[in-house]
Amino acid sequence: MTVKTNWLELSPDEFFDKRDAHPVVYMPYGYAEAHGHYNPLGVDWYTASMLCERTAKEYGGMVAPYFAWHVDEEPRFNWAIDHCGMGEHVVNPLPVDLFYQNVFYHIRAFDARGFKAAILYSGHAASVSNDINLMIDYYKRKTGSPMLAVYDPRFRLPEGWIIQDDHAGAGESSIVWAGRPELARPECLGKPPKYPERGGGGGSEDRGPYCAPKNFGHNPGQTLPSAELGERIQALRVKGMGELGNEMLAKFDDSAPRPPAPDFNKAAGLWAEFVYVTRQYWQGLLTGEEHVRQNRNTRPFPGWEVLGMFK
Repeated sequence: MTVKTNWLELSPDEFFDKRDAHPVVYMPYGYAEAHGHYNPLGVDWYTASMLCERTAKEYGGMVAPYFAWHVDEEPRFNWAIDHCGMGEHVVNPLPVDLFYQNVFYHIRAFDARGFKAAILYSGHAASVSNDINLMIDYYKRKTGSPMLAVYDPRFRLPEGWIIQDDHAGAGESSIVWAGRPELARPECLGKPPKYPERGGGGGSEDRGPYCAPKNFGHNPGQTLPSAELGERIQALRVKGMGELGNEMLAKFDDSAPRPPAPDFNKAAGLWAEFVYVTRQYWQGLLTGEEHVRQNRNTRPFPGWEVLGMFK
């Protein structure tokens, strides 16, 4: 029997039954980006969506309608061209403000539909984590919602694990190869690109074809992707996400009042205030070069009290 996990696939009765039985919603984020010519462009998206889907099947809860768009350094910085040796872009980015606004309304929707916990997981751009978790804190303080939510918990592998889940490396590649083997192209490992002028590598970050690690596929010191490795990694991550959802439900205060979620007009006002008060502190506005050099010109968030809010 197939276990339905996707919000879009549920009938109204099934939605209510599933939400009431385990009121956790998982929201995956990712987008299209080159991860070597041995991977599909959607590595960031698939690693996130497959994790959410499998966790919902094994632990309960449901997966929110998909949003496979994300932030990128464009138009302020040609990350893929200057650092990965790409000749043309293949990404589908949104401006930071627009991405954050979408996430704000996702949070509002989860609150309005009665979920007790929301886990927002991204396969891309960890630099936005602090900003979105600040947004979650702002939303809860402004609305009085008792819903617990967190963005980008990451679920790193246990300490001492030898495989690093780096960009286009063995870790995240193996996860995709395990979950979507029809998308894997192992025959391309260690081979030159078909279109060297479009994605031949040779950027300033020691990158090979299509943003792969340099010499990936024929360097004996590198661990290669495999479906077996991907299954082991994904099982650990599913355990981490499932346990986090259970912990959040255990912490939820059922005795706390739950005000109605703001309607769209009020939500628009809340969003405008959040931008006005916090935008100068957003870490997600860093250019790619600032991120690489750890030259963070944005000021650290001083706290709500310093800003005269939520005393």
